[in-house]
Amino acid sequence: MQGRWDREASPKCDARQNVDELVEHSARLAQADDEMRWALIQARKEAGLSQRDVADVMGVEQSAVAAFESQDDDPRLSTLRRYALAVGASVEHRVTTSCHTSFESEA
Repeated sequence: MQGRWDREASPKCDARQNVDELVEHSARLAQADDEMRWALIQARKEAGLSQRDVADVMGVEQSAVAAFESQDDDPRLSTLRRYALAVGASVEHRVTTSCHTSFESEA
């Protein structure tokens, strides 16, 4: 895996946050997950692929693709990558911390 770390100067790195900030951050992360899955579904549709087509490439049943698209499950990263590959897309990852350190994958 290739990527790069960026470190910005931070006067103070305090990993402790109040509960309200953590809840708000959690909600933003969940929203970003939903938006990523929606974007992958749109990529499938724009590619003219059926759920069955995607399932065949992924090596799963069509019902597994339907479950993924229903957003009722919490897919593994490997599932996201396989789905993205099947629809001709890619998924990029970025990790940031309260210390202003980030890692971006170049997948």
